[in-house]
Amino acid sequence: MKRALGTPEIVIIAVLVALFALGAAFGKSGGSGHGQTGAQAVASQVATIARRDEAIRGLRFKHVPKPLVVTPAQTRTDALRELDRSYPPAHRAADTELLELLGLVPPRTDLRKIEGDVSGQEVSGYYDTHRKRLAIVAGSALNDRVATQITLSHELNHALEDQRFGLHDVSGSGADDAASAYTALVEGTATWMMDEYARRYVSPGEALGSALSEMGAASGSAAGVPPYLQRSLEFSYIAGQAFVQRLRSVAHGWKLVNYALSGHPPRSTEQIMHPDKYPERRATAAGALRRRATRSRRRLAACERRHDRRVRHGAAARDGRAERAGRERRRRLGRRAATSCGSVCRGRADARRRAAPPTPSCSAGAGTARATPASSQRRRAGYLAKGPARQAVSRRGARRGSERDGCCPCS
Repeated sequence: MKRALGTPEIVIIAVLVALFALGAAFGKSGGSGHGQTGAQAVASQVATIARRDEAIRGLRFKHVPKPLVVTPAQTRTDALRELDRSYPPAHRAADTELLELLGLVPPRTDLRKIEGDVSGQEVSGYYDTHRKRLAIVAGSALNDRVATQITLSHELNHALEDQRFGLHDVSGSGADDAASAYTALVEGTATWMMDEYARRYVSPGEALGSALSEMGAASGSAAGVPPYLQRSLEFSYIAGQAFVQRLRSVAHGWKLVNYALSGHPPRSTEQIMHPDKYPERRATAAGALRRRATRSRRRLAACERRHDRRVRHGAAARDGRAERAGRERRRRLGRRAATSCGSVCRGRADARRRAAPPTPSCSAGAGTARATPASSQRRRAGYLAKGPARQAVSRRGARRGSERDGCCPCS
């Protein structure tokens, strides 16, 4: 959605123009000042600006850095010494030769001389990550209070993140892609903070006046800087701020930015230009949340499938047990029906015995008749003393014997 350019944006653009023109790379940032008196006045504002930065950044200083007032000559000497320490001459010469072969810088370009010229210009202050100190340069243009506050907010953010995450200084010409990506992350965070500081604490009238003055001061400061180096420096601020803004919008806060600063920086400028490709072999916060939700849905579906299998297996097991129990009951009933005549058979046998005269095999005289009940009782007692299996055998044998003799086994 397009919107009109507000006054805070104007002053941010103006300060960025000044920063680009004055070479405000990580560890050095541009501003203004006039003499020791102006520098001391600016130093008295550091505590207030630091508390405001804490409120915006959501982090707290372990200790607010005490500003050190230095001269422009000291600033140039410190910048060159830091450049030689973090960007050795051999590495610098190799990068210069590569850039010349690619046609990105003119032949016989001296990167160290360009760095010294830029550092010797009027800068208001810088944060030294190696010495862990905030320096305020006593210059001649500190009369711009708005630009000075915004610049100090930028540098104090470097100090705050250095205390919380341990920043490391990377100097280079833009030939090292990983170093350029890390610089874009660090400078992008500080630029976002500078932008938010102007929105919250700078009035529109003051912002407009500061923008006009900074644009005028920066108009001729970029002379002598090859366009590629200038664009590389601009990339650190503009693309870095867009990268940080994307991370903040995805994570709804500073969580993903803090993750990047705590040992997981972007590995290439491609990830700066395309934040959805950061971090490598992992996902952005949104992608991580989507993958986490997908894994949760898969785990839930797997649990539901396991539960359904248990239910089905349990029902099948119960059905199988019921079926086996039914078969066993039918088997037992069948055995009982096959091995016992039942009351109907006994009733029929009694009726036949009463209607027909006794046969010789069943009754052979009075003595035998008197002995028959006793022998039947003994047989009945022996039958009951046997187990179920032997009872069945006895019943089958009794039936065969009765059929042979023409008598019913139930008589």
